[in-house]
Amino acid sequence: MKFWTSRLVLFLLLPLALVAAFYFDAWRNPSAPPEEFVEVEKYPDYFMEQVHARTFSKTGSLDRELRADRFDNFSATGQGQMLSPHVVIRTDTGPPWQIRAEQAITHDNGNLIELRRSVRAEREAGPETTPVAMTTEALDLDTLTDIATSDLRVDIETGRSRISGTGMKAELGPQHLLLFADVKARAITE
Repeated sequence: MKFWTSRLVLFLLLPLALVAAFYFDAWRNPSAPPEEFVEVEKYPDYFMEQVHARTFSKTGSLDRELRADRFDNFSATGQGQMLSPHVVIRTDTGPPWQIRAEQAITHDNGNLIELRRSVRAEREAGPETTPVAMTTEALDLDTLTDIATSDLRVDIETGRSRISGTGMKAELGPQHLLLFADVKARAITE
């Protein structure tokens, strides 16, 4: 009988020991990146907090701004991750575009920003432009051409009018917009 009792205790203690080892390892390594990130690698080479970068045009005027609460760099994969990115793109055709998301991934070439989770791109009304607000869950922004693309559902508001569709290509400079599929619109004119 002692043989079965000792085996039963062993089977009860083994799972408890495994759970304790898991929590001890998690407690011992607190420097992991926040859970909000899509994991590229487990630990960054370096990180920066409260990032604010500006780029200027050839004439010296402010062209773009990029802000983020945190930026993690992973040199092995050539990628970086941003938490709460905010991109401002100034164009010659009206007020600047403001693009916000919960996170973003950048690549070594620096031209592509993959914005993810609750992405909102908006532009206020100007003398010759109407206000626009676009929302989606994923938006790829090419910073050389100011072209934003998405393969997911996109909802667009312009004043009181609403347009939605799946898949989008938007040229933010000349303000061209193309929705690829499942387009639905409700236009209200006054």
